[in-house]
Parts: sequence; C-alpha cells; structure tokens
Amino acid sequence: MRSVAISSGNNIKVMVERCLTNLGGLNQIIRPDQTVFIKPDLSLPLGPPITIHPQILGYIVKSCIDLGAKEVYIGFNPFDGISSDQLLTLLGLKYYLTELNATLLNLEQEKFISVEISDPIYFETLYVPEKLMKSDVLISLVAPRTDVFGEYALGVKNYFGLLNDEQKQQILRTGTINGLLDYFKIKPPQLTIWDAMIIGEGQGPFNQRAVSYNLLLSSTDLIVGDSVIARLMGLNPLQSELFKLVVDRHLGTIESDHITIIGDELPNGNPIQKATILTRDFSEQFEIIEGDTCPGCRICLQYLLDFLLRFIKKDLREFGGFSIFLGKLPSDIKYKLKTGVLIFGNCALSSNFHIEFKNKTQKKKQFFTFPGCPPLNLRLVEKFCLNFKEWLPSLEIIEEFVRNWTKGRRYISLTASPKLVSSKRKGD
Repeated sequence: MRSVAISSGNNIKVMVERCLTNLGGLNQIIRPDQTVFIKPDLSLPLGPPITIHPQILGYIVKSCIDLGAKEVYIGFNPFDGISSDQLLTLLGLKYYLTELNATLLNLEQEKFISVEISDPIYFETLYVPEKLMKSDVLISLVAPRTDVFGEYALGVKNYFGLLNDEQKQQILRTGTINGLLDYFKIKPPQLTIWDAMIIGEGQGPFNQRAVSYNLLLSSTDLIVGDSVIARLMGLNPLQSELFKLVVDRHLGTIESDHITIIGDELPNGNPIQKATILTRDFSEQFEIIEGDTCPGCRICLQYLLDFLLRFIKKDLREFGGFSIFLGKLPSDIKYKLKTGVLIFGNCALSSNFHIEFKNKTQKKKQFFTFPGCPPLNLRLVEKFCLNFKEWLPSLEIIEEFVRNWTKGRRYISLTASPKLVSSKRKGD
C-alpha cells in the first residue's frame, strides 16, 4: 500500500511537521552528508496559489540542514524570460533562503547534461541540470491549481520548471504534459508536498481565482499523491489521459483502494473550474482567426489574453478589441478587422496573405507581431505594452510587472536540440 499524509488547519509549520511525522519523519529520507535538490513550484512572482507557500519551503530547507545535509540546492527555471534570482528577490525569499544556508541556483545559467531516456514517451534525450542528477535526494514542492497548459498543475507538471527554454517550447507544441513523465522516470522525487492551503481555479496561471482548502498533503510517491489531490479537486484520475498513461506504462498506482490515507481525512472532492482555451465566447474583445496551428500557439495565446484581461478589460472595450491571426492561414482570407491586429506565431507570420489584405493590416498603427514557435517570451509582452499603451493606458501596469520580472535574465544556448520520439509515439 502507498501512503499519503494529510494535515488540515491554519498553522503551516505545525501542519508540515504533522505530515512528515506521519510519513515516518524526514530523517527517513535525508541522511547526513547527502546533497538535496529542492524544486519549489515557483514560475511567476505572484504568490499563492500560483506559487508554493514560503513557510513550507523554509521549513524543509531548515530541516534538511539540521539533519546534516551537505548541500541544499534550490533550483527552478521560471516562466520564459524571468530571472529566478529576480523572482526570489521580488517574493522576498532570496535573503531568507540564503540565511538558512540554502544554495540558490539560477538554472538558466547552470550546466545541463544529456540523459538518454529508456522507452520514451516524448523525449529520447533530456537535458537535465547536472547538479540535479548528482543530488542524492529530490524534494518537490507543489502548488496545485488548474492551468491552461496541462489542465492541472500537480506534481508531474512541476517538472516543467526543470526544463530549459528550448525543451519547454518542444513540449508546449504537443499541448500535453505527458512527456514530463520521461523526467519522472529518470528522477522521481523522494518526497513531494502539495500546498493545498489555497488552490487556484480557472485561467491559470495569469487569471486565477483562489479556493480555500486549508490542507497539506505529502507522500514519498508522487503519482499516488497526484491522484489523491486530483480527486480533491474533483477530477477522476481514471478518466485522465495522463493518469491512463501512468497505468499503461506501469509508472505508479492511482486506484484509491491501493492508497492509504494517514492523518486527517480527505474531504469529498469539490469540482473546481478548469481553464479553457480559445472558446468562441471567450471574449467579445478578441476575434480569433485560426488556421492550421499546433496546440502550443493556442496555449501561449490564451496565456497572453488571460494576462491582458486581468488588467485592461475597460480599456479594451473603449479601444475596440483585436483581430488575432493564428496558425497557417489561406491566402484568400478576408475579414472586417477590429481596431487592433495581432499576428501570433511563426505559422501565421509565414502565411501568404492576399497582398491587399496584408497591406491593409500593416498600415494600421495598432498592428503587432508575436514571432515564435510557440511565442513564449515576456519581453515580447513588454514590447507590445510599449507599442499599445497610448491606446490602452492600463498596459503600463503589465509593462512594469514584466520589466521587473525579467530583470537580470540571461539565456543559455544548447549545442544540440532535444531528441524526440517520432510523431507516432507522441500520442501515447
């Protein structure tokens, strides 16, 4: 039987202690002189429910040091364009974690090594931080929520923040997080904690609502814990593509009668609102003209629109909205355009638009292109804000956010691209 410890309440320190005690204690996982790598769920400097509660992270770091860990690394690669160092600074965590003697890694600057994947789901080769592969223990700290990409951001999704930028784009183009199971196969965490004090629902991560659960869950088995937290959020794991793949590949147990709950009882699952992607009634301010496109561009466009709608709804109504071209489009396309025009993604940019239509759109002052496959770069968002804040003054808020978030970000370039399995295997 696999175990998941559950603790309810309001005092996070007490709840973490109780969870770990019910699992047998952290000393059963951490040995003196071991190297510990902690992957906290930190992708954007927005705080819970988008990120893990800092008290949980601090408690785990201090406990590892007290147990004699030789080194405690904290490593993650946040949303594309954001500096991990700046993210920790903005969340007020950099000084706090340094004082606890943690070693803060900027994964965008760290050395990555190639790891061949046996019986791959998506990646034949993964590029993995060298310090992670050489660490004795991996601890994953998860902020459960819904998300535009992957439907649910749980323990498996937390691996996304360990990919480099190129691999992130590769897996985004599939529209599914299934390929992250390749990462799980080579480096499963020895401990996972799910911060369910507040769970985010709706258009995660940029336009999320908070739902209070006042729970912490922990397990030495990520898959088992993910299946339990999924049920708490109202999802039947047996109907999930990801969990079905877990069962088919014999990667873990998800059936509830094979799982032991320790500590407090698990409340009945309350279905929470999932994210949607570019539905027809999404917003009257955005007209999406969509051709042949990959899921990655659809996901990234939804991220952008959610970000905009969080701050500039009123401005958009007065402005008159945007016509947005997405995917590979036919040359004879004709539309009555809204005030603004966005060309989103390399496929749309390379479309052979009719010359009359092309001239009409590019003569507009309110015209902007988002290159990329898919576009996933906050600096493009900053440039968009600079170009359009004359007509949409509230964009200045987003511009200020993005400028602060991306401060100090440096990029690495790989000498080789990640190796992927053939398209026949991607749908596994």
